[in-house]
Amino acid sequence: MRTFLSSIAHSIPIITFLVYYSYAQQPGNAYLERRITDLEKRVAILESKLKSSSSEKIQYSEKWKDRMLWRKLSTGMKMDQVEALLGVPEKIDGGDFTHWYFYPESPLHSHVTFYMGRLNSWKEPD
Repeated sequence: MRTFLSSIAHSIPIITFLVYYSYAQQPGNAYLERRITDLEKRVAILESKLKSSSSEKIQYSEKWKDRMLWRKLSTGMKMDQVEALLGVPEKIDGGDFTHWYFYPESPLHSHVTFYMGRLNSWKEPD
């Protein structure tokens, strides 16, 4: 019985698609043709927005190089507070412990560590 109900549940979307598809193929169905045209226009607009936003590059700041800014850090700060102070990190490794790396050549250079979204530790630039 369960298998029968499952097969019926899986076939409902297929049957619905076939009914609408056959209905759309009837000549003179201006509503569906207009709807498809409108949806295609909307997709084109969204695709163009996606292309333009993906071509924008993240602006990395040089603020993290200022040692005095690192000395304003305190444990318990939120991620957005640290980002406002030091800028966007070069690399992020996520998890319960989240590591942000600010480095020109080595991940051991300058980094901050968050635990559960709060600043836990850091290593300022040499």
